[in-house]
Amino acid sequence: MTFYNVQKSANDRYYKDPKTRIYYDFTTAASACSRTAQACAIKAAKMIAAWENTSQEPFRIAEFGIGEGDFAIAFNKELLKRVDSTAFEYVLFDFSKPLLDKAKKKFTDERLIGHFVCTDLANPAKFPYSKSGLFEYVITNEMYDDLPTAIACRQGKEIVEAHYGPDAKFENYIPCANKKILQFGETFPEGHHIPVPLGGMENLALIKSILRKNFGMADIFDYGFMSYREIEKEPADFWNQGLVRKYGGHLTTDVNFELLEEYAKSIGFIAGAMQQSDFIEMMTGEKLTSVELEDGWHYYTKAEIRKNRKKLEKQGYGGEYFEGKAQEDEPYYCLSLKI
Repeated sequence: MTFYNVQKSANDRYYKDPKTRIYYDFTTAASACSRTAQACAIKAAKMIAAWENTSQEPFRIAEFGIGEGDFAIAFNKELLKRVDSTAFEYVLFDFSKPLLDKAKKKFTDERLIGHFVCTDLANPAKFPYSKSGLFEYVITNEMYDDLPTAIACRQGKEIVEAHYGPDAKFENYIPCANKKILQFGETFPEGHHIPVPLGGMENLALIKSILRKNFGMADIFDYGFMSYREIEKEPADFWNQGLVRKYGGHLTTDVNFELLEEYAKSIGFIAGAMQQSDFIEMMTGEKLTSVELEDGWHYYTKAEIRKNRKKLEKQGYGGEYFEGKAQEDEPYYCLSLKI
């Protein structure tokens, strides 16, 4: 089967199982560190200020792929520090009813704002909100690595698609007939397996259809790579073997931000990809350093590095890191969109 079908089948089962406890199988940057939520809240507050000068309607925010609601709660709290609760509406979308139910239970603070909707986020035809321009701001956190993704490879002038078994192990190649893959295949580095985020491309089209024209914005956060130059540094065999990962029953792969940015521009977005830390620094005005701890990815100021030095040393960080001569390679990126 294509990896698209293997991943879709596995992740549908995983996320729709009421017994799934996602943060026991893996962590996300958004659940481990609240700085992304803070940065998004700062951006939303600025947008709300501009919106209130032109409209009497509440500013509408959509979050796609909500996990267990940790980001939503942190974002809510940060935004409510900056604007009144009547200034915005917040709708949380996910295709997993069990996850939506878990998130609802965490909304124990009556000040928190959230409407919960179960829907297919990779299929615009099934999306329940069809009115154009319904939302002003859309946020997703580590959802695109879950959406069905094809894996393709350029072999000379031919583009082939990688097929996998039900156990997510690579089996063979077949000639590629998918027009969306072929559209971008000529730019693929030869021999490397390239994730083509077909589900993510469908979601981009959905986001475009619901954003307010000439005002709406979206931020897509995930891990992956921003340029094929990054992956060409690794031998093709090594890269190909590590591209597909399994956590519990969940299948994930790197998000191809280079292709996503190109596709977003092709359908009418103003789009730019950057490291997630750059987005946070741009919004908060803080100079941050990336750090990976047992509970996930974090962004620390110099003062926080000094404060947490002992904990960092236990995680293997040494003198060059504390002196600022070495930095953790950050695998997290943001695709910022405007329509």
